[in-house]
Amino acid sequence: MTSQNKEETPVVIIAYREPGRHLLGLLQDLKLWFKNIVVVGPDNNENLQVLKKNGCSWIVSNSHHITELWEIGINAKSSDWYILIQDREYLSSVLKENIIKTIQRKPTSSNFYVFNRKSFFLKQRLKYNMEWTCEPTSGLLHISDKSASLAEIKSLRDAELIEGEMSHFGESTLNEAIQNTLYRTNLFADQLYKKSSAL
Repeated sequence: MTSQNKEETPVVIIAYREPGRHLLGLLQDLKLWFKNIVVVGPDNNENLQVLKKNGCSWIVSNSHHITELWEIGINAKSSDWYILIQDREYLSSVLKENIIKTIQRKPTSSNFYVFNRKSFFLKQRLKYNMEWTCEPTSGLLHISDKSASLAEIKSLRDAELIEGEMSHFGESTLNEAIQNTLYRTNLFADQLYKKSSAL
């Protein structure tokens, strides 16, 4: 672990959609490396107590869309650096070290750095990663232009890949997969309507 200056300390924003088994383990793992951790998601008194014990903060939002949860966190916490992850994603030590090295390089322009991920779905490790096209990729966000949106920064150029690995634990049951697919379908329909309202 490397010590960081206050201005180089990233804000970790965790998009939390529903009660899950990963949040406590994730917080305990992250707090060894990063001091400023924010969870954005639906009101949950039990999780709020866990967050307080671990020195983290909670922002209440009932959105099921990951991008919206991240944007709420970005708007609430001022920083040049944000680590954007979901509540069921774990960062390897190599990845955490390379996040810190990337921050210490002090780039001058806004950029988004993608995390290489291995996926688990229905409690099985997948040979090939499964990613939903309408859901955003987790990564490290650097904002030099405070007026730019998350979508604008991510589209600036091809995102750089940070060395290391992130484990993504997808749905563990068919019921959970069906429920999350409904959320994704509604989001995709909204995006499609914005592009072509005639449809």
